[in-house]
Amino acid sequence: MNRKYSVFQFPALSLATMVAIVAIVVMTLVAELSGGFKAFLADLTGHHWVTKGVLALGIFLVTWLASAVGLKEELQRIRTWALAVVGVSLLGIVAISLFYVVHFLTA
Repeated sequence: MNRKYSVFQFPALSLATMVAIVAIVVMTLVAELSGGFKAFLADLTGHHWVTKGVLALGIFLVTWLASAVGLKEELQRIRTWALAVVGVSLLGIVAISLFYVVHFLTA
């Protein structure tokens, strides 16, 4: 198999993961600030978290497949991609946590 065009490349999976994480964080914060957006999400599948999950999966798949051709897998950069995923995950945790802490303290 030609690794250059494999859809199972670590960089493509990493990028798709990061984009999906950012999408979930943004949707979560916007839904908390906008009752209309939260209701819209809930109307689509019955619960806003289910809709976020379905959208995140779609975003992940589209990003993964679109980037699999363009991103080359280089062994020395796998650690960089892994650390980027960890960094984006931690930033998402911090963003959502800070939002709820500020929301709690100002309520």
